[in-house]
Amino acid sequence: MLQKANFSTCLVCYKSSKLSSKDIFDKIPIHRFISPEIENVKSFFSIRKKEVNRLIKTYSFKAVWCNDHTMLDIGRRIKKKNKDIFLIYDSHEFFQDYQLEFSDNDSLFVKIKSKMWIFLQRKIERKNSKNIDLLISINDSIANELKKIFKVICPVFSIKNIPDHLMVHEGLELSQEIVSNLEENKKNLNLLYIGNYIKKLNGLETVFYAIKEKPKVRLVILGTTKSQKHFEKIIAKLNIKDQVLVINRQPIELIPSVAKYCQIAVIPTLECGILQNYLSLPNKFFDSIKLSLPIICSNLPEQKKIIEKFNNGVLTNPYSEEKATQDIITAIDKIQLDMDKYNSAAKKANQFYSYQREYDHLINHLKTSITS
Repeated sequence: MLQKANFSTCLVCYKSSKLSSKDIFDKIPIHRFISPEIENVKSFFSIRKKEVNRLIKTYSFKAVWCNDHTMLDIGRRIKKKNKDIFLIYDSHEFFQDYQLEFSDNDSLFVKIKSKMWIFLQRKIERKNSKNIDLLISINDSIANELKKIFKVICPVFSIKNIPDHLMVHEGLELSQEIVSNLEENKKNLNLLYIGNYIKKLNGLETVFYAIKEKPKVRLVILGTTKSQKHFEKIIAKLNIKDQVLVINRQPIELIPSVAKYCQIAVIPTLECGILQNYLSLPNKFFDSIKLSLPIICSNLPEQKKIIEKFNNGVLTNPYSEEKATQDIITAIDKIQLDMDKYNSAAKKANQFYSYQREYDHLINHLKTSITS
């Protein structure tokens, strides 16, 4: 995107043991440095200072675009050395109220350490936000919350996470086992859930209870979980093992290869007191839109705007598991009865949203701001 707009670009990203610290990809220089992991405490201090000095000596920056709270700290350190730097914070996660994710088997020590780490990171994010020249968020609701928390006076853009990768990719194929399992369920009504899932948080339990009442409906889960035992118990209790197909995370280019076997997407997020969750427009929502699938999703503010605008799905109760389960059963019936109408609406929503459309007005703003 930036290259097409004639910006000279370099990519600064996290270190990986499998990749070199410096590289070039598609004519873009890549500089890999610290890991943000909790185990690397030094990454907060000496290593960051050292890497920032190295970056300044290697590259001549006019602007720094930071895609998470850790990179914002790097950007703020660069700006401290050069006050003319245009600092952009692309806050694609509402980190100030981000949910804590633990494995079922994590120790109390790990949980406490993680909470302390998150607390420190949030504090640093608030401090660093005072230096930004442009704030980007994934939707209007979260943008408004960030403006209140950060007390920013800079321009704010809402850029939705529209995927541009959902197309069949030559050379990548699903395993024969996965294809066979999907083919076996081809004659059923298949619901698709995309992404990782955690007990209670993503509401997947409500879909299990719903399909128990719909023997000819299958649920295809494309993702992984840290709560495997929890979900296995529910599946066994409901005796729906034959109705649930779990496909572990695949390359994003293979999502359409799975989705072509499905007729409806489900995004059953439950309201759980976490603002990040309540105000979100999750990636799986726009993945589903770009796959032209009718959507059954929770009646949360940002999702509601889009579903009501295009009528490309049915909203469910986000506050009660029992009501959500019944709403999902009703929604399946409603979409099945008028599948042509919902498929047509899903295609219109797909055509309306595009990666390029979201970024065009932002690029124009950057051209004016950075060159002035």
